[in-house]
Amino acid sequence: MKLKYLLILILNVLIVSATIAQRGRPKYGRQLSGTKVTDEQKAFMRGHLDIMAEFTDTTNSGIIEFPVKIHVVQKSDGSEGTTVDEVKQAIKKLNTFFLKIYVRFVPLGDYNYINNDFFHKFNKDTEDEFCKTQDVPNVINLYIVGSIKSGYSSYCGYTYPPSSTKNVDRIFIAKKYLDNGVTLARQAGHYFSLYPTHGPDEDKRSDELVNGTNCATTGDCICDTPADPKLDSRSVDERCGYIGQMKDGNNKFYRPALDNIMCDNPRFECRKTFTNEQYKRMQYCATYIRKYITFPKNEFSKKQLKSLMLRSGVEASMDFKVNGSPMPVELTKNLYKGKWPCQAGDEYQIDLMNSRKGYIYVLEGDKQRGVNVVYPGKNDKIYFKDERTFHIIPQEEGKMFKIDNNKGRDGLNYVCVLFSKKQLAIKDYVKELRSVRGDWDLMQIVYQVFGQHLVPAHDIEYSPKSVKFTSITAERYIVPVFMELEQE
Repeated sequence: MKLKYLLILILNVLIVSATIAQRGRPKYGRQLSGTKVTDEQKAFMRGHLDIMAEFTDTTNSGIIEFPVKIHVVQKSDGSEGTTVDEVKQAIKKLNTFFLKIYVRFVPLGDYNYINNDFFHKFNKDTEDEFCKTQDVPNVINLYIVGSIKSGYSSYCGYTYPPSSTKNVDRIFIAKKYLDNGVTLARQAGHYFSLYPTHGPDEDKRSDELVNGTNCATTGDCICDTPADPKLDSRSVDERCGYIGQMKDGNNKFYRPALDNIMCDNPRFECRKTFTNEQYKRMQYCATYIRKYITFPKNEFSKKQLKSLMLRSGVEASMDFKVNGSPMPVELTKNLYKGKWPCQAGDEYQIDLMNSRKGYIYVLEGDKQRGVNVVYPGKNDKIYFKDERTFHIIPQEEGKMFKIDNNKGRDGLNYVCVLFSKKQLAIKDYVKELRSVRGDWDLMQIVYQVFGQHLVPAHDIEYSPKSVKFTSITAERYIVPVFMELEQE
């Protein structure tokens, strides 16, 4: 009789083990992501696959900015929260990934601090009850909580992919994982339509083959991410090497990418990149699917706005003169584009009408040459008084800026004029600007380095047909004006 019960026990263990082998590890302990992809969300994104395949918006058309409402959930006594500086650093790391596709996340200034022991240890089952009184509509609501649980599982973070019925604009991050540079980027990837590299189904392995023949319709539906059997601590060694032995439907060993942000590699230090096709999909989603995300309207009266303008406003107009003639321009988001192509050796200057006190700096560059400061020079004036005055930059009589013989990889040169309410240690900034690695243009580099100080485009009124703007500065004190010059 004892032998019979022993055999039954062994049989049950084998059945459970086989089930786990088929479906992956059981749902308990820490999970990297609690994001769930519903059948409706999968169907919605399948409807965009053909259009996304044709999407080729790889040129600079200005920065797309997404406002982020920060909700910090602390203990009831106000302890174990997240500081403003910690949030800023986390957003800066996030922007390091997304500026590659001209996307920038901008935290709204009025952080929402919530002191509540119960919600500090956050349970996903209580989300609707909690968020209905906290959410700000049509912005990304970032909730930073002490921990995240659901059932027997705990999560580093989670969010909601795009939907055809009801979009939920929330990202939840457990405080411990805010600053690792990976968890927030992973959830932003999900928010902008990316699946895990092993596919959207949590409980089963996808049918994606190692040879890539069905990569566009299975797994994560992206072809420059290798087929992934779903990683865990048993399949990755301490040197970020894959040691798993699983095979696909063709009996071929998997060779997944362990450095991808969207994989389930539990070693955070290994995960550092998105692929080109992942970026393309996120850029498409940011441009077309999530375009309803907008900055909240300000609630200032005309009298208050006038007072703010007098105290902290920036106002100027400029003519970019090439070989003595004003360059006609067109505005795309926050980027002015010159309508005439330039030639190597062409000379340009900036005729500037400034109306508010502050400091002015001029940068220029392209992808090959990097960044150069062309103003101020050694004896140039950088501080301008709170009065309407006309200036020619460069100020030295007879001196002009020149477009050199280096066309850059894409034949585009950029000029950036920074209007700052505070004096900048520009030499130190230049070192940082030049240290930025990657195939980035001047606009991307400036947003990466000065990002947290740059006034968002929503708060800048650009003239559409001439280089002219007005803005009110507050916590962010630098107004950027970008000019793109095409070089033949």
